[in-house]
Order: sequence, then structure tokens, then C-alpha cells
Amino acid sequence: SKALNKYGNKNFKNLVNEFRINQVKEDIANGHHKIYTVKHIYESAGFTQQSTFNRIFKEHTGKTPTEYIESVNNT
Repeated sequence: SKALNKYGNKNFKNLVNEFRINQVKEDIANGHHKIYTVKHIYESAGFTQQSTFNRIFKEHTGKTPTEYIESVNNT
């Protein structure tokens, strides 16, 4: 934890959430949102609460999950 704080400027919880959000983004990029529900995708990444997932997702991407999926579908 000290090393993360000192060199990464983040705590363990933030690092884990970053990995989880990257997994969700990768799943969306691979089209999983067309096969599975968003709930299935965020639960597979380790989130248990939709409100927590939505808040953290927006913090990391600047978009809600729905906005992010729309932007992926439009490219």
C-alpha cells in the first residue's frame, strides 16, 4: 500500500477499481454488451452494486456506462 501511494499516487482500492473498469471497457469493446446485460458485465468484473459501478465508471471514463456503450457503437 505504501508503494502504491508513494509511486502510483493511488491506494489499493483505486488500483483494483481501475483494473475492474478496464475489464468492463475491454468487454464492451469485444461486444459483450450485445450478448450480456451490463449487470452481468460489471458483476463479472467484481462490482456488486450498480450505483458504485456507475460512479466509478464515470470517474474513470468521464461517461456513464450507457454513454460509453453508445460511443463505442457509433465508432
